[in-house]
Amino acid sequence: MKKILCILLTALTLFALLAPGALAAAKDTDTSGTVETFTITSGGYAFVKGRYYGKTGTTGATITIKLQKKFLFFFWSDVDGAEWTDYKSGQNNMASHDFQLSSTGSYRAVYTYDLYGTGTTDHIEKTAEASY
Repeated sequence: MKKILCILLTALTLFALLAPGALAAAKDTDTSGTVETFTITSGGYAFVKGRYYGKTGTTGATITIKLQKKFLFFFWSDVDGAEWTDYKSGQNNMASHDFQLSSTGSYRAVYTYDLYGTGTTDHIEKTAEASY
């Protein structure tokens, strides 16, 4: 009985370790990479830019960027009026926006990319943080 249980636990552990890698290999068929830029000036002016680089066959992307402010040391809340969705065409493209922040603090930009082209959709989420 111990031997069967040991084999079963070993098989489950191997599956748990290998399955995410197999899923990751199936993802990102249209994406070569992304670049995120998030800066805030000393006057509270925030600049965000999200750029994607697609592989051959990528036809376009949807880029959503939203700003969030940290509160109570651990939590994030959306900044009113600071969310943008851009529909871009082409293998490589970018979206950029700026926004005047109303108060000092720690902020982050949340980037969501959906790339289209080869029959699948790559969904990528990234964040970048800045303070003023």
